[in-house]
Amino acid sequence: MQTPNGSSIVNRYLVDIVLPNRVIKKDVIVCESKIKSQGFDVLIGMDIITSGDLSVSNFGKTVFSFRIPSQETTDYVHQERLKRIIGPKHGKGKK
Repeated sequence: MQTPNGSSIVNRYLVDIVLPNRVIKKDVIVCESKIKSQGFDVLIGMDIITSGDLSVSNFGKTVFSFRIPSQETTDYVHQERLKRIIGPKHGKGKK
């Protein structure tokens, strides 16, 4: 395995990954590492992330959300452009 800390020979395992929202990825090849000493239990890679929609928000507290399959594009730049075009709320929240 190649990491920022160098190369090493590690054990590999075939596992099923179950995420908190009960999304299951079956037969994932994982490598043994020492990330536990850095305060992590597992590192989810792009092989899983690219199979769905990932969102991390920090409004009040950090919230991680993930779903499979991907269902739509999240584009915050586009949403902000629409807000500028539509303008501020008027009256009872109508635009």
